[in-house]
Amino acid sequence: MKFPVPPRPALLALLMLWLTATACTLGGSPSTPTPSLIFVTITPSPTPAPTVSQPTATPAPPPEDLSPYRAAMRPPFADDVNRQAGKGITRYQIRATIVPVQANNVAAEIDGTLNARFTNTEVVLLNQVYFRLLPNTPAYGGSLKVSAATINGRAAEMALLADDTTLEITLPRTLAPGETVNIGLEFSALVPPTTRFGYGLFGVEDGITALANFFPILTVFDDTGWHIEVLPPYGDATYTDIALFDVQLTVPAEMTVVTSGETLSDTLQPDGRRLIRAVTGPMRDFFAAMSPDFAQVQTQVDDITVTAFYPPGNDAGGQWMLNVSAQALAIFNQLFGEYPYRSFNVVAVPLPAELGGMEFPGVI
Repeated sequence: MKFPVPPRPALLALLMLWLTATACTLGGSPSTPTPSLIFVTITPSPTPAPTVSQPTATPAPPPEDLSPYRAAMRPPFADDVNRQAGKGITRYQIRATIVPVQANNVAAEIDGTLNARFTNTEVVLLNQVYFRLLPNTPAYGGSLKVSAATINGRAAEMALLADDTTLEITLPRTLAPGETVNIGLEFSALVPPTTRFGYGLFGVEDGITALANFFPILTVFDDTGWHIEVLPPYGDATYTDIALFDVQLTVPAEMTVVTSGETLSDTLQPDGRRLIRAVTGPMRDFFAAMSPDFAQVQTQVDDITVTAFYPPGNDAGGQWMLNVSAQALAIFNQLFGEYPYRSFNVVAVPLPAELGGMEFPGVI
């Protein structure tokens, strides 16, 4: 009978084991038992799975508080704020101090900051944005300067165009459709001591300060591109997209201030000046006027507060302003559509004699 021959590795292993056992037997005393062969199966420990660190989720930014802007709207129109904000309309935050002065060709100085939350709502990439500096135009007769610009908190390049009436801000990278940046500007303005320029919308006369377009404002990008041309001294100068405005004005304590939108607060500061905060719903512009002498009368048209501001001693004229405005507002609500804002202001300013009046969002 033939026995199967183990493979060579197995023979070598058996030989080594036999020699080990024999050596133990020969070296020990006769009473020393022969050690038994013990086969131990060693099961390797499983290799631990590598630890994968999970990325820390970036917390979502808190939802934007739109309630101040909604407060400027009549209740049936308050949701317009949310709808327009969802479409990416610009939000302006403006903080400005207005100081009357006595100087050659200057009746007031303005120092301020502006933050514009700007979203590219176009279908093309944007490499620059442009702001109008309307007080630098011949129709305004004043000046508006920007001393610093930032994009998302970092210094940005800027240049003046169109006879210093348009400011170009270079974006640090191309802004794709739907993307948002925060644009910060530091600005100052000089207001002339007359309303003889253009339509008399930026100046001081008879103790009344008119402040049309006293801050930089984004111009329009449309199918012809950005509008950066020099504006003529006639007609409506403002061509802008709708936006939400949150404006704080610091003025002398004796001033009564009239603005677009709704005045949320009017407080006396420790330094003796007044701090006014006004906000708007979706509007294309923001206007302000002030005087230490304004008288006022007020009425309601449905839930709209109508207020007329006029020089003292002209109560009959002020009441006439109020009555005509309230009647017109009621008629326009029926013929053209409901006025969406909570307030409607009418203010007497020293316009040129040939000009019957001028309109701004929420103010005439």
